[in-house]
Amino acid sequence: MSRSWVAIYQNKESNYSVYFDFKKQELFLIAQQINKSMITFMSFCSIPFYAIMKNFSFGMATNPLKMLVIASILGIILGCVSIKLSDRAIEKGLERRKKVIYPTNQELREYLSEGKKQSRVLVFIILLLFLFSTFAE
Repeated sequence: MSRSWVAIYQNKESNYSVYFDFKKQELFLIAQQINKSMITFMSFCSIPFYAIMKNFSFGMATNPLKMLVIASILGIILGCVSIKLSDRAIEKGLERRKKVIYPTNQELREYLSEGKKQSRVLVFIILLLFLFSTFAE
């Protein structure tokens, strides 16, 4: 099942996001829950994983192109699994956590203009990271 909603605004001070549902034609907000224990666990697990992969990859006498293909396939698989798990977690509690809102025209303009600014910043960061990764080699 594909989702029918998209984030249009994120308020970082009050910790909520505003979404638009295309199928139901409604705006709703969801208060974000920060799971600090999960963040701590993921950051703790990433350090040993990096150490193991560093020793594994630098110790291999393999063609660099083959290593790049293996790393790309591993990254794609881990990314797909991560997206599926995140999407399932979001969909699971969505109906219980969402609150339908009816903003005024002024509030809607603010949501859309701030959301546009936030998306431009994200695209700029992605392009900047891509640029640095290509010229770093």
